[in-house]
Amino acid sequence: MMDSLLRTARGALIVDEKALRDFKNSPDVFVRGVVLMATISLIVSFVVSTVGLVTTLGAPPLSVQSQALKREMSQLFASAPELGPDAGEVAEGWLSGMDFMIEIGDGMQRLPRALPRPAEQIFRAIGGLVSSPMSRLGAWMFFSLIVFVVAKLLGGKATVQEMLGTSALYMVPHIAGVLSPIPYLNTVAWLVATVWGIVIYVKATAVANELDTGRALLAVFLPVLVPMFLAVVLFTLAVITALTTS
Repeated sequence: MMDSLLRTARGALIVDEKALRDFKNSPDVFVRGVVLMATISLIVSFVVSTVGLVTTLGAPPLSVQSQALKREMSQLFASAPELGPDAGEVAEGWLSGMDFMIEIGDGMQRLPRALPRPAEQIFRAIGGLVSSPMSRLGAWMFFSLIVFVVAKLLGGKATVQEMLGTSALYMVPHIAGVLSPIPYLNTVAWLVATVWGIVIYVKATAVANELDTGRALLAVFLPVLVPMFLAVVLFTLAVITALTTS
């Protein structure tokens, strides 16, 4: 099954219509789609949670971090001649505010805990590892069911299982999420995965429902655009009402 899923994933990445159609026609398309989504989500979540845990456990104490930050702020104010004679007062105000926030953070760290801090961080990472894929699966299923209904109104022929299973292929480029802990690459990875995933989702909707690209685009974007349009209309009406009654 995994070999077949890998072949399908490769086909999805190049938006190969035959690969998408073969996947749709497989008897266990829904199970395959869920397995694919869960696998990629768990891989990404594991990498992100592990990196976050290692970073957190290896971070210096708050007092050390705060002293380094205060030194940087002092150097920043010292190298800002545009502040003129008020530079000292501005710097003192900022540093006083930082001291206050540091005291709050230090006090929170000293509060009694049910578990030692390392154990608490480990359990928190495990919670993130489990909850992130579950949240993604729930959001995907909810949105895809709405798209399924809209596609039906536009002449779509997919069953619920075919729609859910085939649309799950949008998750394939999101494997790039393993790069999210890397500075500067996280935004690029997210942008590429999002755009690529939308392209695959639209194509999967078209293949699953036997729709042309135009109707598939409508099926995918109407559930997003209609609430946005209604929100803008309601906001505009609220503003007009407030201005006319004031």
